Amino acid sequence: VYPEAVKVEKVNEYWFKILDKSNKTIGFAMSSSEFCKNVKGYRDVTPVLIVTDKKFVIKKVALQSNYESINYVDNLERNGFFKSWVGKNVKKAKAAQIDGTTGATYTANAVTKNVMFLLENGTKKMP
Repeated sequence: VYPEAVKVEKVNEYWFKILDKSNKTIGFAMSSSEFCKNVKGYRDVTPVLIVTDKKFVIKKVALQSNYESINYVDNLERNGFFKSWVGKNVKKAKAAQIDGTTGATYTANAVTKNVMFLLENGTKKMP
């Protein structure tokens, strides 16, 4: 999302700021990996990363390291599942209508729970 990024710094328990080489904030990110250890897809946990711009508009939702079937994840990607939140402000994204993909229901449901957890809790502690 940000090829000019050189580091991230923790802001609070939910948020990280993404910095360029001038130490200027170019965006923000949240990860569910520390919070949603009990949310499992078909095989195991499904932590997500939400990346935003400086106005907290979602630029990308990505599945982090996981054990889900690559075919299921690719199917979700091809069908635009991860893009369902892109372009929405984090405070309004909770209302997004999300459609899963047949055959990847467990994975889609788990990813959605991770995203919703971050949107619900992260918006209470904005940087």
